[in-house]
Amino acid sequence: MNKQSIIQIGSRVVLKEAEALYAMSDSLCDTGFYEAVNLIHSSTGHVVILGVGKSGHMGRKICSSLSSTGTPSFFIHPVEAKHGDLGMIMANDIIILISYSGKTDEIMHLIPFLKQRGIPMIAITGNSRSPLAESVDIDISFDIKGEACLFNIVPTVSASATLAIGDAIAIALMELKGFSDKDFSKNHPAGNLGRRLATR
Repeated sequence: MNKQSIIQIGSRVVLKEAEALYAMSDSLCDTGFYEAVNLIHSSTGHVVILGVGKSGHMGRKICSSLSSTGTPSFFIHPVEAKHGDLGMIMANDIIILISYSGKTDEIMHLIPFLKQRGIPMIAITGNSRSPLAESVDIDISFDIKGEACLFNIVPTVSASATLAIGDAIAIALMELKGFSDKDFSKNHPAGNLGRRLATR
């Protein structure tokens, strides 16, 4: 395959993800985004995120962004949750469950146990009519036309959409709290970013 063909593939992927994110920016008002941000902002506990596979990887990154911008958060793998890690969740925490299909077994099996605790649950899904969306208190669903690969199977566009929602939540909370660059530097003292903030 020549250089031009490879560049075209890369451009197609980036464009497809960009188009999906652009469409999402206009549709946030039709989701539970506003309610989710307000719920988390009023909470005195942690944001606990659960997801499997690529959703889990996105969840870990969202946790990191939340924690560094003033909203304490941690990740629990759904399988480990059923083997004792549910004990990490306190009554004043908020749960975010991530599943693009909204049908992930490992997530759905946890719903009854989380409901028993009366802990508010938020879902990030790609299907507003999925079992997960209908089981939680607040659902943030997004609609994409398909993944970036030719077979519509590799989590690409859906992963970017999930991450974008997480970033939007983190930054909205950051601005609501008046969290400044000085505050951020206290949580991020190392690396090039830490050095840059320290020299301001």
